Amino acid sequence: MQQNLWALVNTALNKYSDHTAWIRRLPKGERESVSYAQVRAATLRLAEKLKGLGVGPGDRVGVLSDNGPEWGAAAFAIWKVGAVVAPLHSGNSDEELITMERALDPKITLYCGSDRGLSNTVAIELDDNEVVGDEDDGPDTGRDDEAVRIYTSGSTGQPKLVRLSHGNIMANVLMGAAIDLDVDSTD
Repeated sequence: MQQNLWALVNTALNKYSDHTAWIRRLPKGERESVSYAQVRAATLRLAEKLKGLGVGPGDRVGVLSDNGPEWGAAAFAIWKVGAVVAPLHSGNSDEELITMERALDPKITLYCGSDRGLSNTVAIELDDNEVVGDEDDGPDTGRDDEAVRIYTSGSTGQPKLVRLSHGNIMANVLMGAAIDLDVDSTD
């Protein structure tokens, strides 16, 4: 059984490399497909960049991006180096982002689009399929280790830090995958 989210995700990225991972809507009704191979290549490049910047197990890394393949590649790269994903919601105001950044205290923030004035940022890029970096199975992160740190109010109240472990998220993913929805690799 997989012990961390990187091991779980890496299996799928390899198994379905030639399949479509995301279909992004573009202006004027156009669409862009992004393959699992492209996401994996971007993930490995980002992981190498993070390692080169001194990011390692237990460090928090902010992610400022709309939903899409860039967000996914960023999260996967963070888990590959054993760090903790610290989402920064792109729909928040600049002031709210600064407050979130202070609360989450990321060592670095990965972003797509604009860095919105946050400190110590690195752009997320999905420019090609070239795999650069270490293709090993990642760190010795276990099911009980922190995977995501969210600054949220839930639905009401004062925002606070919420921590989720690899095991928390993997349990949800694996239970969801066990539901027979008659979905296959062509869907």
